[in-house]
Amino acid sequence: MSLTAFVNFPSEYTQAAVIRGFKKYLPDVLLITDKPTEKLQIQYADYDLIEFDWLMQDTSNCIGSSYCFRKALTRKNFLHQTIEAYLAKMEHRLSVNAVDRSEEANVDLLRNAMPKCWTIDVAHSEDLDEVLMDELYDLREKLSQEGDHWFILKPAMADRANGIRLFNSEDSLREIFAEFDSDSEDEGEDEDDDNHSDEYSTAVSTSQLRHFVIQEYLSNPLLIDPTGNQQSFHKFHLRAYVLCVVGDNFEQVVSGRFNLKVLQGSIKVYMPKSILALFASQSYKNPDEDQSLLSHLTNSCLQGSNMDRDKFVKSLQELEGCYTNSGTQITSDQINRWLDSASKVIGQAVKGAVESASVHFQPLPNAFEIYGVDLLVTDKDEVKLLEFNGCPDFGQTGDRLAWIVDYVVDASFESALLELLGRQSAHDHQETVKCLDFEFKRGWSGGVRSVNPFALLSEDGDAPRASAPAPAPAAAPAPAPAQQQKPRTQQKPRTQKGGKDSGREDNEPSERAPRGERGAKRTRPAKTPGNAGGQRKGRQFDRQSQTGRTDSQKQKSSWGGEDGQKELATEEAGKKDATTEGAETVPGTPAEPKEPEDSTKTLDEYLAERASKKLDIGAPQVRKANEGSDTVTGVQLLRNSNEEENYFVAPKTQPKEPKAKSQKSGKVHIEIDGQFAKAESERRPRNTNGRGPPRGKGRGPAPAAAGKPRGGPKGGNRQNAAGANVNLNDEKAFPTLA
Repeated sequence: MSLTAFVNFPSEYTQAAVIRGFKKYLPDVLLITDKPTEKLQIQYADYDLIEFDWLMQDTSNCIGSSYCFRKALTRKNFLHQTIEAYLAKMEHRLSVNAVDRSEEANVDLLRNAMPKCWTIDVAHSEDLDEVLMDELYDLREKLSQEGDHWFILKPAMADRANGIRLFNSEDSLREIFAEFDSDSEDEGEDEDDDNHSDEYSTAVSTSQLRHFVIQEYLSNPLLIDPTGNQQSFHKFHLRAYVLCVVGDNFEQVVSGRFNLKVLQGSIKVYMPKSILALFASQSYKNPDEDQSLLSHLTNSCLQGSNMDRDKFVKSLQELEGCYTNSGTQITSDQINRWLDSASKVIGQAVKGAVESASVHFQPLPNAFEIYGVDLLVTDKDEVKLLEFNGCPDFGQTGDRLAWIVDYVVDASFESALLELLGRQSAHDHQETVKCLDFEFKRGWSGGVRSVNPFALLSEDGDAPRASAPAPAPAAAPAPAPAQQQKPRTQQKPRTQKGGKDSGREDNEPSERAPRGERGAKRTRPAKTPGNAGGQRKGRQFDRQSQTGRTDSQKQKSSWGGEDGQKELATEEAGKKDATTEGAETVPGTPAEPKEPEDSTKTLDEYLAERASKKLDIGAPQVRKANEGSDTVTGVQLLRNSNEEENYFVAPKTQPKEPKAKSQKSGKVHIEIDGQFAKAESERRPRNTNGRGPPRGKGRGPAPAAAGKPRGGPKGGNRQNAAGANVNLNDEKAFPTLA
């Protein structure tokens, strides 16, 4: 069968490399560049142009060059969260000895390779106040500490160095988001003004890119002079192209209405040894607020088209012999250590995505993908992971190093596309490093969109109708004696382990009955001593005990035994006697069974009968007065002289005697002798100085009272205070209240 491949990339550089690969490895495949309308076998195209419905629904005949869900690696905020979750999981496994201790070195390597990072969600600059109090509280503390602490801000979904900024204070961070807000307001204005700086040209809109990451700026990068001299040292990063593919896989379909599949296999990650080294166009200097980003960012898209790619874009092998800022030269052993660390870090990162981000990273058994991984080398030869790039731009490689891109494309054909097609390569395999070979198991649905369970219904919304019911089974023979068991060969064969047996014969319908026909009471198998709840699980049709135990004679007799046979014989004899007696009543004439009365009626008959009943219903009869009783208690029937109408009145009742009021006591007159205060003139004159009598006067007893104790009784002379001259027995001494 002839194969057709859809090849389409926005970059002509990448388009030419992929077409060259097809002509080299699959020359018999028909290539098309227009987006197909019908399903075809191979789609080697950009992510946005791939029809993932075909890949998900037909995994046996369709192959794609990208995974549908892989943002756990390609988005910076998801990458950080994925690795954090994976490290936490591995630390727990190591603490309980659930994994081999050799994994501890790989976990430590991945932890050291990830810079300290924060993820934030900011739609407007006003949201930054709340974020600094919550998600960035520890960052805020570091910014307030003394010292020169620099951080780098990156949009989670932007590329080509858009939105990347450096800051070292809270105020500078606010200024960055204020700049992004002003850029979003001026979207319609011309951005090609000559006065715009490089930083302004890479500004982003916070309303469109809400997710950001903040990383600690690595202030100790390895600096190399790309010219081979010792004059100008530049910052650089490594760009490694890696290939992810699922190999040795098989699908196990799980029965169910949602067509769930279980994918079990191993994900493999290959890294060609042809790695790029991308340099900044300006020599490195310590971060400064007024400094350009061109000395800190090594992205070739930021450097512009005027950058000398022969000077600032090199292969990893070309770095051997270059001088560093410490005066040493790069050696081949040093480069090999970088390759080894890079392969382990990349492999652990992909493994973390498989184990800890099963929702946001779903490798397909019929697809592969190439990622561009950016890594930074420090002056201590430590490799730091920066980001994963999906659908990388091969164009920044340049024409001089185009062979690196060819190696990567060739590796995708040899290790992925030919493997999926089941073909062998007639060319020498490219030298690659296997970063990961990890077995995993995952369930996934057979389609991109959720399967609609209501699709099982018919157009009118009802359940599918079942076929005609099977004929009624023949009457069961007379029950055999309880002690005689059915031979094993006559039992219904059991199904294989794990299978389902509906209990129907081949000629019975396999579909369920409609909802209305399923209303009948369901019957279950009869309860037996070995199965109190009926045959539901286990050996459904095997009535012989598998335990080797036998029943005692007492148990058999209690379950029927010989007594049961006697009772059965008695019942049969009784039936015969009843038949004989009925025959004797009418000799020579068999008794005709009485047919049951047909009580069915049509809907019209039912409605007519119901209407007639409604018409017969009259007003309720009112009970006549004094009906059923000669006397009526509490009611008197009065008739007027004309005898025209009857009316009822309540009987007269004797008035109740009023309660005797309690007699109030008479008025009490109290005579009070009112006394008035003395006039001002009769009082003792006051001292002129307002401080009482002169010292020694008015205090203590008079001179005539010498010899008596000083002062009066304790508490004062209360009798005199109340007035000793008042006669309490004199009623006239008190004023009256009358």
